[in-house]
Amino acid sequence: MIRIWFLALGMLFFLVLNSCGQDRPQEELPVPEVSWGEIHRLNPPSAHISPRFVDVLLPEGYDSLLQYPVLYMQDGQMLFDSATARKNQPWKLAEILAKMTGENLARPPIVVGIHSHAKGRSAEYFPNAVLDYVPSDRLAGILSQLSGPPMGNRYLKFVVEDVKPLVDSLYSTYSGPGNNYIAGAGEGAIIALYALCEYPDIFGNAACLSTQWTGPDLEDDVMPSAHLEYMRKNLPAPGEHKIYFDCGDQGADVHFFVHQQEVNRIVMAKGYTPAENWITRYLQNAGHSEKAWGERFDFALEFLFKGID
Repeated sequence: MIRIWFLALGMLFFLVLNSCGQDRPQEELPVPEVSWGEIHRLNPPSAHISPRFVDVLLPEGYDSLLQYPVLYMQDGQMLFDSATARKNQPWKLAEILAKMTGENLARPPIVVGIHSHAKGRSAEYFPNAVLDYVPSDRLAGILSQLSGPPMGNRYLKFVVEDVKPLVDSLYSTYSGPGNNYIAGAGEGAIIALYALCEYPDIFGNAACLSTQWTGPDLEDDVMPSAHLEYMRKNLPAPGEHKIYFDCGDQGADVHFFVHQQEVNRIVMAKGYTPAENWITRYLQNAGHSEKAWGERFDFALEFLFKGID
């Protein structure tokens, strides 16, 4: 009976974690208002996943005669405006970039905020190839906790085949993996890292905040072990690649700390150099929320964009 009670609590916590996506219908979400830069809303068609908005932030003073790096971010409705963010607590990304511009970020990126759907988020952000490393007797249990069949591969095809070509055709962007960045938090961090591994010739840099290495049961070690095995075989070598990880000590993040340490060992074994092309930060009094991620995202941007002219 006690075990059932703990399983119920774990499932409830998992559902809360997966509510990061705004549960209002897409058509009701207003275009975000920002105090810096300009938002353009796109709605690209796709044969891969269901339609969703993509909010593009052009930097203040955007000049089509110049070229810009591009930052692709998950849970796009959480980034800019309290009117669209869960609990009215956005990352405040436009304000972060405004503060950094001219100080630690010579040329701010174009930000592509890809909306998530609350009911499908856990499936869309689930990396299909990692399932190859899940024991067969645990596979059904893992899959039963998702919001549907795993769709990480289809989601990334949407990003790579639908969103990115559209962004590159509409705006003046740099080419090459060194100028394409992808970021996310929680399960969004998992899919960002998956993009770096599956499309290393497209994405050179990833920011992974509060990376949710665990499966639905936060005490389970099946998914963390599967992620580790996948990374051993698929994490691209350094070169044009840079990776930022962080982990707080509050809320769900406490469950990720021990697994992040194992990840660090794999990253180093792949040849990444701390503070040069990889960093993992452990943060005190930091948790698992849009507000918490926004408060520390400036450091991630400064690390990843260091050297941009």
